[in-house]
Amino acid sequence: MNRTQILAEVARERVRQTQKHGDQSRVPDGTGPDVMLLNGNGASPLSPDGTAIAQWLASWAKRETDHAASHGAVTFRDILLEEVFEALAEADPTALRTELVQVAAVAVQWIEAIDARALAGTEPLVVAPPATSPDCRVGKCRACSGDAWGDERDVLVPCAHDCHGAVS
Repeated sequence: MNRTQILAEVARERVRQTQKHGDQSRVPDGTGPDVMLLNGNGASPLSPDGTAIAQWLASWAKRETDHAASHGAVTFRDILLEEVFEALAEADPTALRTELVQVAAVAVQWIEAIDARALAGTEPLVVAPPATSPDCRVGKCRACSGDAWGDERDVLVPCAHDCHGAVS
């Protein structure tokens, strides 16, 4: 499918959503840096480092995406989650709208990639992300022992997180 066909498909889905749920233009955004993302069902509004969870997740997703990209292992999942978390952290309607357009654009780009691979009869390039310790993944680099679990070989390997400098 080309982009026009994909956007037409998205427009048809919007019609279906409106038919199913009615006008939802008055539903609150439910976003902002201080919003609890899990509806308060036992979830803390604060991240491990004490910042508001929405803002922390946006920063975390950006770090993870940048890290994966710097190692040639970025995925559409990484990119989309970064954009979604950035949108959820926005309280300003204008900035939120900008972020949501970015979410939609990444989703359309991902659909285009899926369709292009199907047309070419190829699968996505699978690149294993660099092994990083669980501590480094959540921003607790000082607690990292310097080891990570290498999924490819199922052994301990040096942690490849940026906080350790260039690790090859």
